[in-house]
Parts: sequence; structure tokens; C-alpha cells
Amino acid sequence: IDGTTFRLPNTPENRKEFLAQKNQNAEYAMAKSSVLFDLSHDIIEDAILSHCHESEKNQALTLLNHEISTPGSRK
Repeated sequence: IDGTTFRLPNTPENRKEFLAQKNQNAEYAMAKSSVLFDLSHDIIEDAILSHCHESEKNQALTLLNHEISTPGSRK
């Protein structure tokens, strides 16, 4: 699992939905994402996108609690 925070187009809608990071000069729409990657099969199993103040730990726990099927198995 790896996570990142990135800047979104700075629209009022994005600032409302994903929240914003502020500094002394401006306010920017930001989002946080975490991805669960299966190194054995070289595929992304799952991903999550949320507001910028979400904890990366909470995102990881959410991803780990999802039911994941491996190639060739049934859910």
C-alpha cells in the first residue's frame, strides 16, 4: 500500500468536496489517495480517493478490509 496527496483543479466544487490546504498566500483543492498493489501479479488490487485531511492509515485499513480475489479464484 502506498499513498499520496495531490493538487486538484482549484474550483469551488473541488474545495468543497475534497477540502483544501491553506498557506499564507492561497487555498488549494487537494485529495489523498492510497493504492493496494499486488507485487506478485503486478496489478493494482484496489484504490481509494478521499479528502486531503483523511489519514493514510485509515485509508490503508479500509483497503486491507476489502475482500480481494486473486487471479483465477472466485469471490
